[in-house]
Amino acid sequence: MRLLVLIFALLINTATLARSEKVASFVFAKDATVENTDKVTRKAKRKGKIFLHESIRTGAEGSAQIWTRDKAKFSLRPNSHITINKFLQTATDCSVEVGLHSGSIRTTTGACGHNSVIKSSVGAITSLGTDHEALFIPQGVTLDGFPNASPGLYEKVNEGRVVLDNTAGDLIVGAGEVGFIADANAVPKIIPMPDFFSIGNTVTKKKKKDRKSVV
Repeated sequence: MRLLVLIFALLINTATLARSEKVASFVFAKDATVENTDKVTRKAKRKGKIFLHESIRTGAEGSAQIWTRDKAKFSLRPNSHITINKFLQTATDCSVEVGLHSGSIRTTTGACGHNSVIKSSVGAITSLGTDHEALFIPQGVTLDGFPNASPGLYEKVNEGRVVLDNTAGDLIVGAGEVGFIADANAVPKIIPMPDFFSIGNTVTKKKKKDRKSVV
């Protein structure tokens, strides 16, 4: 009996530690909120902590940038919703998984590199060391700024490569290309550059004075 009580207490303590693990911080936030695992919402703010399994939402005029502990950058556009599903960084292993529920997010990978994954309900994007932009429009949802876009997962690569995959297949998307998955049963494919993705230089120019990390 004592052993069962000890195991139960250990499980509760492990779950509590996981929920209280800081995995990222806000570099900036505007019209954005964070929801924890107890469904309690707080306002996102610069240097604010983000914990494992928390969700971040931006409003119609909102935007936010977060840096995870491995120095990866995630920039959320208006009307976007993500969750930090997984984060692991040890001396021998490093991995990040972000759930993209809707909206648009731009990512520059950090130390976890090839183990950085963005997942939606129709497919996943695995980074191969890159700067890339993902847009996910669920079925039956219209996002402001994307009035003519069909539902599905869009992936534009600015630098490097990604693997776009689901149960129907996988596809490598290179710099300057856009991959697309219409639904969970659709084969990933390359499509022409949509109007809603910025066209021009694919390499992001560094600012003279980069923001100081707050992670």
